[in-house]
Amino acid sequence: MHANVFFLLKNTSWLGSLISTIVGNLKLSISNIHIRYEDTESNPGHPFAAGITLEKLSAVTVDDSGKETFVTGGALDRIQKSVELDRLALYLDSDIVPWHIDKSWEDLLPSEWVQVFRNGTKDGKPANILVKKHTYILEPVTGNAKYAKLQVNEFAESGQPLQKAAVNLDDVTLCLPKDGYRDILKLADNFAAFNQRLKYAHFRPHVPVKSDPRSWWKYAYKAVSDEVKTG
Repeated sequence: MHANVFFLLKNTSWLGSLISTIVGNLKLSISNIHIRYEDTESNPGHPFAAGITLEKLSAVTVDDSGKETFVTGGALDRIQKSVELDRLALYLDSDIVPWHIDKSWEDLLPSEWVQVFRNGTKDGKPANILVKKHTYILEPVTGNAKYAKLQVNEFAESGQPLQKAAVNLDDVTLCLPKDGYRDILKLADNFAAFNQRLKYAHFRPHVPVKSDPRSWWKYAYKAVSDEVKTG
């Protein structure tokens, strides 16, 4: 029994040490991110697109001189991380021509995906040059951050915080043009209407109005009745 308990404690200690080593030396690297949302319904006649772009985000463990390192053992009690951010941006493009590809998106080559998200589309194909410049809500931002976790004895002796972080960003420019503000309001109205329709979706007929107008009148009656009851 005692041997089993000792073996369990030994393995628990080893596993905890392994997890600490992994967490303490985690290395993050994300690059070439572009997430885009196109909307042709919220504001008829004025399609718009919103997106987030990121050229690179990285995080590594560093030593006192700022050089990348690998820490083990007691060094894990004092961890320093360096984070680099390169060109994070948010855009909202008004009155766009929605992206269109003649063939299926699933059939695009990786190089074509890169081309589309870098330049857009033209004549049903990935564009060779930038079709339209983005209207940025957040202009591309570059910066860095430093994080440090002190040892408990260092914290007790110096009276400094146990954890410290410093963030340094280049110029941060925020701008929302009039057309972008209009599109955001229309999008909010569309989501509100969608939530309202979703509330009574189980009443909604699955046939066109012309095919069965009676069922649509019943749908309207049930929706109004339910609204009155819950109101």
